[in-house]
Amino acid sequence: MNLQKGSNVEIENKTQENPIGQPKPPLGTAASANDDTSYNYIASREDAYLEEARQVMQEMMNEEAKQSSDLDAVSAVEPSESSAVAVAKDIGMGITEIPRAVVGGVLKATEEAGEVLESMFGQLPTAGEDYTPTTIDAPESTTGQFVQGISQFLTGFFPALRGAKAIGLAKSAPYAAGFIADATVFDPHEARLSDLIQEYPALQNPVTEYLQSDPNDTEIEGRFKSGIEGLGLGGLTDSFIKAVKVIKSGKAVKAEAKKEGVTVEELIGPTKPDDGVQAKIDEPEYIPFKDVADDNSIEVSTPAKMGKGKAPDEAAENINLNRLETTEEVEDIITAVAKANPLEVNQARREVITQKETEALADDLGMSVEDLLNRRQGVAPNAEEAVAARNILVASGENLIKLAEKAKNGGDEALMLFRRAMSQHQAIQLQVSGMTAEAGRALQSFRIMAKSGVEQEKAIKEALEASGGLDLNQELAKKLSQINDPAHLNRFVKNADKATKLEMVEEYWINALLSNPATHAMNIMSNASVVLSSVLERKVASTFGKEIEAGEASAQILGIIEGAKDGMVLAKKVFLTGEATDPLTKIESAQRQAISAKNLNASGVVGQGIDFLGNAIRIPGRALMAGDEFFKSVARRMELQSLAYRQAIKENLSPEDFTKRVSEILNNPPATMRMQMEEVARYQTFTNELGAIGKKGTQLRNSTGILGRLAVPFLRTPINVVKYAMSRTPLAPFMPSVQADFLAGGARRELVLSRMALGSTVMLVSSLMAQKGIITGSGPTNYKEKQMLELSGWKANSLKIGDTYYSLERADPVAALILMSADVTEIIGQVDEADAYDLAFASSVAVANSLESRTYFNGLMDFFDAYQNASRDPENKQNVLFNWLERMGSTAVPAGVAAVARQVDPTVRLTDDLTSRLKSRLPAYSKDLPPRRNMFGDVVVLEGGLGPDIMSPIYMSTDKQNPIADEIAKNRVDIGMPRRSINGIEMSAIQYDRFIQLSAGLERKPSLEKALSGLVKSSYYKKLTSGVNGGKAERIETIISEYRSVAKQQLLKEFPKLNSEVMSAKIQFEKERTGREFTAEQEEALGIISSEQQ
Repeated sequence: MNLQKGSNVEIENKTQENPIGQPKPPLGTAASANDDTSYNYIASREDAYLEEARQVMQEMMNEEAKQSSDLDAVSAVEPSESSAVAVAKDIGMGITEIPRAVVGGVLKATEEAGEVLESMFGQLPTAGEDYTPTTIDAPESTTGQFVQGISQFLTGFFPALRGAKAIGLAKSAPYAAGFIADATVFDPHEARLSDLIQEYPALQNPVTEYLQSDPNDTEIEGRFKSGIEGLGLGGLTDSFIKAVKVIKSGKAVKAEAKKEGVTVEELIGPTKPDDGVQAKIDEPEYIPFKDVADDNSIEVSTPAKMGKGKAPDEAAENINLNRLETTEEVEDIITAVAKANPLEVNQARREVITQKETEALADDLGMSVEDLLNRRQGVAPNAEEAVAARNILVASGENLIKLAEKAKNGGDEALMLFRRAMSQHQAIQLQVSGMTAEAGRALQSFRIMAKSGVEQEKAIKEALEASGGLDLNQELAKKLSQINDPAHLNRFVKNADKATKLEMVEEYWINALLSNPATHAMNIMSNASVVLSSVLERKVASTFGKEIEAGEASAQILGIIEGAKDGMVLAKKVFLTGEATDPLTKIESAQRQAISAKNLNASGVVGQGIDFLGNAIRIPGRALMAGDEFFKSVARRMELQSLAYRQAIKENLSPEDFTKRVSEILNNPPATMRMQMEEVARYQTFTNELGAIGKKGTQLRNSTGILGRLAVPFLRTPINVVKYAMSRTPLAPFMPSVQADFLAGGARRELVLSRMALGSTVMLVSSLMAQKGIITGSGPTNYKEKQMLELSGWKANSLKIGDTYYSLERADPVAALILMSADVTEIIGQVDEADAYDLAFASSVAVANSLESRTYFNGLMDFFDAYQNASRDPENKQNVLFNWLERMGSTAVPAGVAAVARQVDPTVRLTDDLTSRLKSRLPAYSKDLPPRRNMFGDVVVLEGGLGPDIMSPIYMSTDKQNPIADEIAKNRVDIGMPRRSINGIEMSAIQYDRFIQLSAGLERKPSLEKALSGLVKSSYYKKLTSGVNGGKAERIETIISEYRSVAKQQLLKEFPKLNSEVMSAKIQFEKERTGREFTAEQEEALGIISSEQQ
C-alpha cells in the first residue's frame, strides 16, 4: 500500500485519515533505521478498530434501550391479559388471515424457486430487468404465519412429489420431495425448525446445532441445511395424507353399510385368501377345545318338575359340567338336582337329616360346619341341596380321576383337559362353600378361546407353562390318579392350588417393589418409546426391499389411535379384576392372588378383611398389568392395520376395492395375522416367551427358593429388554433370533435390517456425544476415582445438558443403546494405539459392563458379590452377605412409601443395620439418622427428578463446579471416601458421620477443602508433575491422609468404646503374631474397657 501524507486508509469499509506525517524513507537509508511508521500505522488501525467497536456497542445498547422503552410503553397502555386469551385472539385473527396466508405462501414459494432457477441458469426469459415479483402483506398473527409456512412448503412439495414418482422414486419420493421443497421455496438464511429447537436447552443437540440458520453460510449450504430438514417433513406429510385417506375411506365403508342396513362384513363380501403375503403354516385339524372338553366331561341329569310327582325320563335335561361358565349356573344345577330328589319327611326329621348332610358336606369340603356356615353367611343348605352338592362333587371327582389317569403320561391336550376339569371341581367346591368370587375365577381358568388349530395349540402350551409347566402338571395328575376316597380327593383339589405362606410374602414383596409411582411412569415411557420407534423402523424397513410397503407406517399411526380406544377398556378391566387377557405378564409369580381368605381359611368379617387387604396390596401389580394391557392393545392394532394394508396393496385393487379389502381384514383377520399380532404385542411390552436359555435360567431361579426370588424377582422382562437392545446393535448378526429372521427373508429380513440401521445410527450419534462429554457411561472402574468424579456433580449413565446431568439408567430400551455406546467409547478411549483385537475386546468389556450396570440386574449382581465375599462369621458386620440380606429386608417398606420419604426428606442418610435401613425409608423416621456427607463434609442431598419428583424415573444432578474435585479427578488421585472401619472394627453410622466431619476439618482451620485449594493455587504445586504417579497426586494424597490421621485420633478420644474395640483387635493381632501377653494394667493404659466397666 502506498502511504502518502494526506492519503486515506480504508479500514473495514470506513475511511480514516492517515495519521502518518511523512512518506516512508527508502529502505537501507539512515532514516529508515529509526523509522516507526509501521508501529504508528498499526497503532492507528487498532485505535480505529476500537473506536468502531465502541460505536457498534453503543448502537446495540441504544437499540435495546429503545425496544425496552417500547415494551414499557405498551405494557403501560395495554392491560395484561392471560396467555389463554392471547392465544384465543391469535387463533381468531389467524382464521381471518387464512386466505391471505395461503396466497402469500404460494407467492413466496414461487419467488424463491425463481431465484434458485436464476442462480442456476441466469435471468429467466419471463423476467426483465425491471421485473418485481407480486407481493402480499404478511400475516400478523402467529397462526397466520404458521399457515403461510405450510402453504409455502406444500407449494414446492406436491410438484416435487409428482416429479420424484415420475422418475421411479416410489418409496423414497416423499423424502426427496421434502428435500427439494425446503431447499427451493424458502430463504436459505431465514430461521427454520432447528433454530426453534436450539432455543430450548432441554432439546438442544448436535444435529439441530448444525442445521440451524447461520448468516455466514453460503446460499448453497443454507439451502442444503433446509433440504435436510425437509427430508423428515416430507415423510411426515406423506404419512399424514395417507392416514387421512384411510380414515376417510373406512368411514365411507361404514356409512355405506349403515345405509344399506347390513354389517361391514356383509357389504364387503367373503374373505379372500392370503395370496401368499402371510407365511403359510401347517394348520392342524381344528376341533375347538370346548368341544373336546365337553366330550371328556360328565353330564348330570336334572329332571324338571312337571305337575305332581316326578317328570318322565324323556323330560330330563342333561347338563354338561364343562359348560358351567358362571356361579349362577353352578347354583342352578345344584338347585335343579335338589328339586328332582325331594325328601318326603316331616320337619323334625328334615332338621336331623339336614344337620347330618351338612356335616358330611363340610367334611367333603375339608372344613368344619362352623366355617361352612360362616362362609355362607349363616345360611345352611337344606338336606336336598347338601345331598345334591355331594352327588355332583362325587360325579365330578370320578371324572377328574379318569382324566388324571390319562394326563399323567399324556400330552398337552390331555393335561389341559385334566386342569380344566380340576378348575371346575374347585369352582363347585367354592360355590357350595359360599366363596362366589373365587368360584367365578375358577370357572374362567383354563378356558381356551381360539379360532384355529395352531392358535389353540399355542394357547394350551402357554396356559400349562403359566401353571407350572409340563413336569409339574404331570406330577399333579399322577398324585391325583392314585386317590380313591372322594373326601380325600376333595381335600387334595381344594389344597392343590393353595398358596403357601412364602408365596403370600412374595406377593407382598413384589407389589412393594412395584409401588413406586416412578416405576409405572418408567413402564409407560418405555412402552411408548417402543411404539414410536416401531413406526419409524417400519418406515425405514420399506426402503430395504419390496415386501413392506411405504404406507404401512401410516397404517400403524392409525392403529395407535384405534388401539388406544380398545386399550383403555381392557386396561380398566385388568386393573379392576387383576386378571390379564394374556398369561404372559411382567409379574412372574405363579400365585396372582395369594393373600386371600380362601388361602388363609378365613371366613366372615375376618375373611372379608383379608380379601380387602389382599386387593389393596395387589394394586401396584394390577396397575403394571393394566399399563401393559393398554400398550398390548395398541401394538396389536398397529400390526393388524399394517398387515391389512400390506395384503390389500399386494392384491393390486382399485381404490374402492382396496378400502373394502382393508376393512374386511380388520374385521376378520386370518389366523396367521392374529398370531402375529399377539407376538408383536408381547415383543413391544417385553413379555414375550423366553428361549431355551431363558427358560433354564427361570428354572434355576425357581429351584433356589426364596434366595433366587430375592436376587432376581423379575427375569423375563430384563432378558427381553436386553435382546431388544442387542438386536439393534452391530452385534445383532450374532444373535440366533436375528439370524433366523434374516434367513427367512421378506418382511422379517427387512425389519431386521431397519432395526440394525437405526440402532447403529443411534449408537454412532451417542458415541460422538460421549466424546464431547454430553453423554456419560459407567465411568472409571476404580471405585475411588468414580467417587471423586461424583464429588464434582458428575453422574454416570446420564445425559448432560448445560450444567445438569439427567440419569438415563431407567430409560430403557433406548437408553440401553445410548449407554452401551457411551461405555464402548469410554473404554476404547483408554486403549492406546490398540489393534483390532484390543478394540474388539474393549468393546466386549464395555457391552458387558453396560448390561451389568442396568438397574434390573442390580439384585443379581449384588447377590453374586455378597455370596462370593461372605464371611464365615455371621456376627461379623462386614459380612457382605449379611448386609445384602439387610438391604433385602429393608424392601419390606414399600417403594412407594420410600418415595414419599425422599420427598419429605431428600437428604441421603447413613445406615448400619436393618432397623436404620427401615427407618431411612419411612417419612416420619428418616430424619433421626445421620446424613451422608462427601469428603469435604457437605451433606449429600438428592436434587429430584425431571418433572414431578415422586413420579420421575429420570434423576438429576448438577455440576458442582468444584475445582478441587476436578483436580483430584484429573490426576486420578487414588483416594476415596474415608474407610468405615479401623483395624477391622466397623463404625456405627453416628461414629462414621463424626469421622467424616473431623476428616474434612470442619472444626479445624483451614478446612481440608481450603487447604487443598491453597495447595492447588500455589506456584509450588503448579511446578509438580501431573498424572496418577505424579507429584501433584502425591501431594494431594499426603494432605488428605494427614487430616484423616488426626481425625482418627480425635474420634477414638470421643468414643471410648470404639477405642476399646480397636485396641482389643490390635492386641489380639499382636498376640497371634508374636505370642506376647498384655497385663490388665497395659490394656487399661491403652484404653481397653473391661467387661465389668461396660
